[in-house]
Amino acid sequence: CYKNGINGLVVHRTHRCTVRQNTIYDNGVIPRLDRPEDVIEDWHVGASGKSRQPYSGLTLNNAEDVKLWSNVVAARYDDDYAFVQEVDSGEAAAVIAGGNNKACRGVVDINPTNFVQTVENLSICIPEAPSSPPSPAPKYVEVVVS
Repeated sequence: CYKNGINGLVVHRTHRCTVRQNTIYDNGVIPRLDRPEDVIEDWHVGASGKSRQPYSGLTLNNAEDVKLWSNVVAARYDDDYAFVQEVDSGEAAAVIAGGNNKACRGVVDINPTNFVQTVENLSICIPEAPSSPPSPAPKYVEVVVS
């Protein structure tokens, strides 16, 4: 999950789910008003004066009975959420199982916190670009029957 406009991956009002082996990075490309962009692109003009929320990683939004296993996340900014739980009211339901989750950049606000490890090595969360693009697969293969 990468280069999405606002969030990375969101579990939205879903119960009894497993979020496993996701690589989430370079999301939150919509500008934040408190973070001036280094390069202004033409499409930013249409978003002038608008902002996004500080979530660019993995968000559990009103989700219950969630298991988190082996997800790696790099939020866009240090103060964006890499892992976060949101609820309309009250307290978020605890994640029921998980482990081997890594946050390479960003804030972690998951209950319980021991399911996510903060790591300094950004290369753990951001895969290397391939040296050459993969060759396109054929759209169809002609089969001749005799």
